[in-house]
Amino acid sequence: MSKDIEYTRITLRIPTLLHGKLSDEAAIASRSMNAEIVSRITSSFSVAEQGNQYSLTVPEDLLPILAQEIADRMKLDPPPEAPTERELET
Repeated sequence: MSKDIEYTRITLRIPTLLHGKLSDEAAIASRSMNAEIVSRITSSFSVAEQGNQYSLTVPEDLLPILAQEIADRMKLDPPPEAPTERELET
């Protein structure tokens, strides 16, 4: 821990399933549970401070459905045509 930053100790109760997910993600990132939680909380404030009013959290079970819907819609809309040389001159 950095000695330049003051820390406050808290007791946190979270659902067992969430604890398991956090533990898994912390292991993948090679960091402690505390560091994982602090990182995730800090990043949530970063997004809010940027004024991202279009952020959306999608449940994991809906991601494949959403991805397929986006792919299907992209197939329906033809890509925009490149402007002709004549259009570029005007």
